[in-house]
Amino acid sequence: MRTRQLRRIHYYKGAAEHWREAIRVQQKRCLESTKDSVLSRIDLNFYVVSVSRLREVARQAKDRLNLDLLNDAIERFDARWPRFKELRNEEEHITGPSGQMPLGVWYFQGSVADLKANGKVEYLVHIEKMESDIEKLYSAICEILNTELPES
Repeated sequence: MRTRQLRRIHYYKGAAEHWREAIRVQQKRCLESTKDSVLSRIDLNFYVVSVSRLREVARQAKDRLNLDLLNDAIERFDARWPRFKELRNEEEHITGPSGQMPLGVWYFQGSVADLKANGKVEYLVHIEKMESDIEKLYSAICEILNTELPES
């Protein structure tokens, strides 16, 4: 295996580990019960950033290492949380209420939800419900990258 390819594999493994740990830190901060609403929203924003970075590690590893198996893991995550990327884009690009932003989006301590007029709640982010999906994405990244490493 070429040295450059090996370095990339190790880089993406390290990046996945870093962002997984960042997600854990933000999960803990978001779920603390003694916070005001401003701090909760700040922590939720950093949680969204951390999760999106983990997803981006998977996408870049797929593209730059030609690991199409990672596409399934990314698609499963996106199917489970279809509006996550929309929220991340709105937060990152600070587009504000332009009519494109979903109406009724509220930040709570451990979730971001779109509160519909009919009483339905659509979660864009729900920390406790997302945990298993994040773990599946992280595990897929690690497992697929490990298959690319030469046996010692």
